[in-house]
Amino acid sequence: MPIVRTFAPIVAGVGKMRYPTFLFFNIIGGALWALGLTLVGFYLGKTVPNIDAYILPLILFVVFLSILPGVAHLLRARRKTINH
Repeated sequence: MPIVRTFAPIVAGVGKMRYPTFLFFNIIGGALWALGLTLVGFYLGKTVPNIDAYILPLILFVVFLSILPGVAHLLRARRKTINH
């Protein structure tokens, strides 16, 4: 969830979360993210034959999903400007 980790500090600041609480959740979230990705990579490498053939399409799909909200926002803003 790269998008969540991108906006978490902003939302925490707007919500006036105490820094020690934010730091705790940030460290736990980062550790779980790193450990989770490592374990998923390890088990996929062991169980899925020819996993290397799927890596590039998977990366492109994740990049596409990450960019999609911004593109949707721009298209809505453009449509709103054109209609008014």
